[in-house]
Amino acid sequence: MKSKILFALMAITSAAILTSCKPRISGQIVTDFVKPSETLRIVNGQLYDSDHSKLWNNPLELAGFHPHGNPENFRLVTYFAKIETVDRNKIQCGVYAQAHWPPVANGEVESENMVQEIVIYHYPNAESLVSGQLLGDCRCMRVANYNAIGISYAAFDCGVQSTELVPEIKGAIVKAGGVQIFLVDAKEAADFLQKKKVESDQQSARIMADIEKIQSEINTNQLEYDEARKVASQSYTNDARYIALIKEDEDNLKTAKTLAKAIAFLESKYGVPPDMLNQPFVRQYSQEQRTAWQAIREDTQRIQSISQRANRIASEDDNLENKINNERRMQIQASMATLDVAKKKLDEANQNLKSVQSPSFYLSDFSPTALEMTQTDAKGKFVIHNSKARAKVFAKVKSDETGEVFFWLLNSPQKGERLILSDSTLFTAPANTP
Repeated sequence: MKSKILFALMAITSAAILTSCKPRISGQIVTDFVKPSETLRIVNGQLYDSDHSKLWNNPLELAGFHPHGNPENFRLVTYFAKIETVDRNKIQCGVYAQAHWPPVANGEVESENMVQEIVIYHYPNAESLVSGQLLGDCRCMRVANYNAIGISYAAFDCGVQSTELVPEIKGAIVKAGGVQIFLVDAKEAADFLQKKKVESDQQSARIMADIEKIQSEINTNQLEYDEARKVASQSYTNDARYIALIKEDEDNLKTAKTLAKAIAFLESKYGVPPDMLNQPFVRQYSQEQRTAWQAIREDTQRIQSISQRANRIASEDDNLENKINNERRMQIQASMATLDVAKKKLDEANQNLKSVQSPSFYLSDFSPTALEMTQTDAKGKFVIHNSKARAKVFAKVKSDETGEVFFWLLNSPQKGERLILSDSTLFTAPANTP
């Protein structure tokens, strides 16, 4: 943390004496004892810090009930717990799984099933709970299973608050050696910063133009994703392919009815065609009769073809529903993936923009000609002997905790002046030119 970094520079007579502190904290126990916080909990006689112990978490997380996608039906599965019974020192809950479609947290719940029962000891203010109430967020740890009438339940314990006074832990700054301090020419530093500012402005302008394009892409992708979800929420009967199939079926039915009427008319006038219509002896019938009977046979064959097509349409209708719904799910997944990619691009662009406007961009490659260079000793002390009016003090320190590098570039102190190198005097990048 920046507040853990301290450099002190003091000019005394003709020499400047600097002391430094490394950005690191060491623990030091003092004799003060204080009342424990509510996060210090006792489980089975052992004291735990429920906020920081890796053994503590939400009971559903500890039991392995994490929200996840179901690859078989493309649903999102989430979990919640509901209070069943409340006793003095424990509560019993049912854990339920919900399947959502569309596969997002606020998607419509298609199904809900209880998957497990759990027991939680020492739930805070358990007396205020009501059976059927949803279990609120709480931190607990896994303990031995609870057994009752031959049934074993996964068990968790919220613990009881510790009442014993505990020693208070305070931090102490530790001095560091090996930090290099440079006395550099002020003009050289100013020229270097001006060059870096031009680079920063140019790269910032390019990145901001990219961000504008990416944001436009995200807006388009969001509309496509929303449209895919909207279409998926509608009945498959609204699909153009289904509508075309039904229209074909209706048109065929009308055609079949028209043909049936024509057949009935011809049969009423010329009779039913004989089976041996094409044999030589049928020449006894008139040409008009033979022509009518031929039309009847052709129309009958067309009706049979229409009937066969109707059967295929009925089969296609059944398959089409599954096909359309699967395509809609895949469209949601594809549009969601495209949207996520665009959002990642935006995050990367924003990180790049932050990078080219950071102190590290300006000074990480600053390698000036040192008018004087020194280094802290094992106790963190160092001396600059020839401080100059038109010079600057340059120093940098890397945090052992975060790896972040901190920079200082300050006017050199003159005789009798005091200069503090701390988080309040850190180098800050100049504002970018629009």
